[in-house]
Amino acid sequence: MTIWYLSNTETFREIAKLFDVTKSSAHRIIGKIVNFLSKSSKKYIQWPNSQRLDIVRDGFRLMKGINGVVGAIDGCHINIKKPRENAHSYCNRMSKYSILLQGVCDHDKKFTDLLVGEAGSIHDARLLKRSSLYEKCAQGFLQRDFLLGDSAYPCLNWLIPPFRDNGHLTANQREFNYRHSATRIKIENAFGALKGRFRRLQRFENENIMFIVKSTVAAAVLHNICIDFQDDELETHTDSDNSVDLDELRNISGIVPNETRRNEIFNEMFGDD
Repeated sequence: MTIWYLSNTETFREIAKLFDVTKSSAHRIIGKIVNFLSKSSKKYIQWPNSQRLDIVRDGFRLMKGINGVVGAIDGCHINIKKPRENAHSYCNRMSKYSILLQGVCDHDKKFTDLLVGEAGSIHDARLLKRSSLYEKCAQGFLQRDFLLGDSAYPCLNWLIPPFRDNGHLTANQREFNYRHSATRIKIENAFGALKGRFRRLQRFENENIMFIVKSTVAAAVLHNICIDFQDDELETHTDSDNSVDLDELRNISGIVPNETRRNEIFNEMFGDD
């Protein structure tokens, strides 16, 4: 019943009728399983161990030849009904109400880090700053490895966005951006697979924010389990409203951009340009 709930968009009343239970029973059963799956997230959504990291590193490198990538990061919106309280905080740049999902995935589109529940008005880079992932990585958690993020993110030693296209990029910089995009796309694929398999995440009608957060985490847990069992045949979903205002993200309080690591990676790939 819970998998049906997450995979479809029927109301609780319709689901109760389908499974021949009362509406209150449907609420109770689904809530119980969602809570269980959410609490199990640390078991199924975890950072790779050293042996797995070698596999992840190689998996990303084989895509377009970028060495040292251990994850791709991005954020997406989980659309919700207009909340009764603090509705303006949940109103995103597309004038829709949402909570945010920040995810890191590996080359298999498996989530290795997840943050769910911040209000939809927050931009990707600010969401990153609020995450435990940022705190760990800022303290050297990734060592010489790094994540790939889109141009909404600041350039850091452990987080590499593409070069900003100001109309004066060299041929090698454009090639770098192409390879970067073709590798980073795994996180977009992961979100598409998640929302395609669990269509409830495309739009929640439930007004309980905590239940929505737990349901989203539960769906991500099931997504990872499906990948573990190599069940990857599904309809994908494409988001059209995840772009951000780049000008607003260039100076995030407390984040000091550092292009040194990106320049090193670039020079390893192309030599001095």
